Amino acid sequence: MTTIELHARAKLLEFQALLAAEDWHFELDEASEELRGPINGDWVAWGVRVIASGVPDDQWVRIICTYLITVPEARRSEMAQLLTRLNTDLNQGHFFMLFDSGCVGFDVAVHSVDEPISRAMLLRALYRSLSCINDFSEAVLTTAFGQVSAQQAYDKAMQDEAQKALSSVML
Repeated sequence: MTTIELHARAKLLEFQALLAAEDWHFELDEASEELRGPINGDWVAWGVRVIASGVPDDQWVRIICTYLITVPEARRSEMAQLLTRLNTDLNQGHFFMLFDSGCVGFDVAVHSVDEPISRAMLLRALYRSLSCINDFSEAVLTTAFGQVSAQQAYDKAMQDEAQKALSSVML
């Protein structure tokens, strides 16, 4: 292994311990050099992958959460429209779909040049990913399985987000 690969592995093992402290159990995939683990959401389970940089003075970590569903081929165009609409409102991270396989997920990265990526930075990015993927699960699932159009799913998701924001202000 090169020095960069060793540094990346050490970072992943450090992140694995941090995630275990949160009671999330991720395994190091030796072939891909990434952490992988499942997390259950309100609507569906997700697969989570964590990838880390091996360059000591330019650190980054990438968190990819994927729905454990496959969007039927006939609904992929509609799903792409929904994800495009959802992405316009996000200031960090983005939804994606692998058009060939129908896999849908959320991708966020943390980058730090001057200091190591801290536990707080990693957890904030992970919770951001989980929050987005959970908050918009209903829209993704109803669009994927043909119950509503992308526009209808987006409108309902935005209405739900506004209601949630209003509820938190009123508390």
